Amino acid sequence: MKIKVLIIGSEGATGRSISEKLANEKNIELYRLGRKKSHKIQEEENFFQGDLDDIEFCRRISNHQFDYIIYVAGIWRGSNTDQISLNENLNPFKNFISTIAKKSKHIVFFSSSAVYNKDSDYRESKITENLLPSSTYGYAKLQSENILIDFCANQAINFTILRPFHIVSPYEKYCRGRSHVVTDFVYESMKDLNNFKKKLNILPDVWIPFTCSKDVAKLIFSLIHRKSQSNGIYNVGSSETYSLKQVHDCINRNLANDGSETINYKSKKVTIFDKSVDEFGRYSETQINNLVKDFIDYKSEEDC
Repeated sequence: MKIKVLIIGSEGATGRSISEKLANEKNIELYRLGRKKSHKIQEEENFFQGDLDDIEFCRRISNHQFDYIIYVAGIWRGSNTDQISLNENLNPFKNFISTIAKKSKHIVFFSSSAVYNKDSDYRESKITENLLPSSTYGYAKLQSENILIDFCANQAINFTILRPFHIVSPYEKYCRGRSHVVTDFVYESMKDLNNFKKKLNILPDVWIPFTCSKDVAKLIFSLIHRKSQSNGIYNVGSSETYSLKQVHDCINRNLANDGSETINYKSKKVTIFDKSVDEFGRYSETQINNLVKDFIDYKSEEDC
């Protein structure tokens, strides 16, 4: 019997990578939910187009039973404290919990590293609301986590909470102040390479665990195919961090296309993702050179 999986937010930057990975698996019956179609849908009858803000739409979907629901939906507007950012992330999740979630055996919720505040130790456990995140986006994700934990305990449903750090996806659209730094760098470099090169000298010494969205899709695949299911909270990201200057240099070398030798950039190791690696295997294997190359190749084809 096939595993029935619903991806909520399937047309977003990360959701697309997960959709493409699971769509090719013969033992999975895949369903998608999104506000609009942003890429090819293989099974039209398995695509639900609508908005979780619409409670009647949610109720119609709740007629279906799923083995797994992957909740990847979310709207990031930067590190602000606007009430709008809180409501547009929290209200749809509450509608989901009161309707669609009741017909699932296991819910996988994509939270965010934004749930941690600046003094956090990144402990992978339930966060009390007295440790407030610095943004309303983070607060909405934190409230959603705690709503989900209580809901699943009452309904005897399994849950997995993932707190991603810096997921990079070529499907992300450039939006100044909201898109990922890699998206911004690639956009700026392809628009004006000479000016982009000048930016190198003013970059801060910041190191980031750049995590390819395709690698996150591998994690989801591993999670769905585990023999035993249990509840868990995991930080998700790459154990190797690279600096902004290294990413800048890597993009320059890829765009120069002058036949120069590929550089193996020296990374710094971090341990905050060890728990997820132990549970799901070494899912984050894409190196910075391949990540940047794939990103540029996709954007070049998209602009053709």
